[in-house]
Amino acid sequence: RRLRRGARMTARALSAAVAVGVAVSVGVLVQGMSVTFPANEPWWTGPLPGAVAAAALLLPFVGALAARGRAVPTTLGLVAGALGALLGAALAGLLTALTAWPTPAVEQALYGALFLATAAPLPLLVADRALTPTGAAVPVAPAPSRPVLPWIASSAAAGAPPSNIGGEGAGSTAAALPDASSVAAGDEAEAAYEVVDEMSEELA
Repeated sequence: RRLRRGARMTARALSAAVAVGVAVSVGVLVQGMSVTFPANEPWWTGPLPGAVAAAALLLPFVGALAARGRAVPTTLGLVAGALGALLGAALAGLLTALTAWPTPAVEQALYGALFLATAAPLPLLVADRALTPTGAAVPVAPAPSRPVLPWIASSAAAGAPPSNIGGEGAGSTAAALPDASSVAAGDEAEAAYEVVDEMSEELA
């Protein structure tokens, strides 16, 4: 993970350095150059500010980042960033073509710089797509707890040790409960006494 992060940050720094380096270099070289815009029906003629040329060459880099948005580690983000870079390059190329430069060599050099500026965001986009971790940690399900029987829970709440089913606890539980045969014999004796009492009352 650390190596991937270092490679991703290196690719980002390289892309930004190339884009900014090309833009600043062109801005310094064309500073004060006499141009006409547009070439056929001029609206403006005079010295060209270098900041304008630098901003035009930064359009591919800015367009790539804006088109990608937050879809950093996805293929959709890679494709959208590349299309954004091409769109920014097309706009910068259109401005370059509409401008009348002092010599054709200046225009050709600007197209070469524009090619570098268009390719600058590609390492950033590819590194973010290939080196950004996308898998999330899978949560481990807790082990199912054993069911607690009601009499075990009541014994634990009272402080008594839980009884084992089938062990000594079972014998003590069975001893605590009354025998079914003794209960039945007692009921029969009580019924016999009631019959004898009724017969004696009738005879009397």
